[in-house]
Amino acid sequence: MTSKQMLKEYTDMLFKEAMEKKKNGELICWSSSVVPGELFDAMDISVIYPENHAAIIGAKHYSDVLIEHAENIGYDNGICSYAKINLAYTDYILNRDKYKTEIENCPSPEIPLPDIIVVCNNICSLLIKWYENLAVTLNVPFVLIDVPFIHTGEISKKEVGYILSQFENIKREIETIAGRKYDEEKLKEEMAQRKRSSIAWEKVMKLSEEKPSALNGFDLFNFMSLAVCASYRKCAEDTFNTLYEELKNAEETNENGMRVFWEGIACWPYLSFTYKTLKNCGFKVSASMYPDMWNVQYSNMEEMAAAFANIYTNRSLDEKIKLISSMGEKSHCDAYVYHQNRSCKLMSFLLNETAEGVKSVTGKPYIIFDGDQTDPGNFSQGQFETKVQALSEMAENY
Repeated sequence: MTSKQMLKEYTDMLFKEAMEKKKNGELICWSSSVVPGELFDAMDISVIYPENHAAIIGAKHYSDVLIEHAENIGYDNGICSYAKINLAYTDYILNRDKYKTEIENCPSPEIPLPDIIVVCNNICSLLIKWYENLAVTLNVPFVLIDVPFIHTGEISKKEVGYILSQFENIKREIETIAGRKYDEEKLKEEMAQRKRSSIAWEKVMKLSEEKPSALNGFDLFNFMSLAVCASYRKCAEDTFNTLYEELKNAEETNENGMRVFWEGIACWPYLSFTYKTLKNCGFKVSASMYPDMWNVQYSNMEEMAAAFANIYTNRSLDEKIKLISSMGEKSHCDAYVYHQNRSCKLMSFLLNETAEGVKSVTGKPYIIFDGDQTDPGNFSQGQFETKVQALSEMAENY
């Protein structure tokens, strides 16, 4: 299979497997995206990531239906569109007879309702209320992993110990829920597999540092679903290795064009439009911090605790500027595109300061455009085109 065929095959497999397990009375976990899912999968508890599921719905142009439903049942217009999509989808499933048509029309794979919900606050605080609300609605256990914010470039041993103690407590809770002793050996195997998968993912991302390079950042956005959902499984490693070989052997398609850094989550309903607009103006996305968030590698529980605290969204402004500037320079980026994402307050709150900070380091031009990760109503095609055209002129005159 090609890497694209593998991506579809394995993504579908994960959803089908979870549905089968639910039918057989086995346990399901709903988890926020940057969580060590192998803590649950090692005990044969299938892990579903609602953020990833919402992104699929957005990319397949059905998000507006669910967002409207979420607002109709009382959720505020200003909260995260991922949250609204998932909360609406949950309401559909709970009231299946009433919303049978809407469920059938939804182009994403169906997901089973959870028996346990886990969230880590290393991304944003809204996730806590979103998942807490789900846990109350569904009357299932709620697990919060509290991660200290990394104000400096280093995480202390005390902070690692604090997170590690929570991981150990989660294992005891899983034993109670599952009714059996924790499988430490399988956990070790899955941690080792995550490391191999992450190394393969990192190898793909590093192709952006080559010149010429066939890698396009939109490849990373598409394949990121496996990095999020299955890094502790061999299928992710196999897919990323296949993608690497394909890109390594492919010819550069924009050798004389300009390279651009994309900062922020993709606009899933407009993935094709944003790609084509950039391409038509001579740009190719070469790098992004967002896919790199799932490059987490570790060999033991202590390293796991440090890795999930040390991710990009849990770092200070100064650290973000350093990380973006470094990746942009290594990837030979000529310009920067920043997504002012209405849904993601954390990734948008300091965007102006971040953009100016990176420019002071790199000297490269940038634009900031208004958008949303899955709400099509918060994105203007005309504005995006105009801003990208302006960026093209600035980059050519740089």
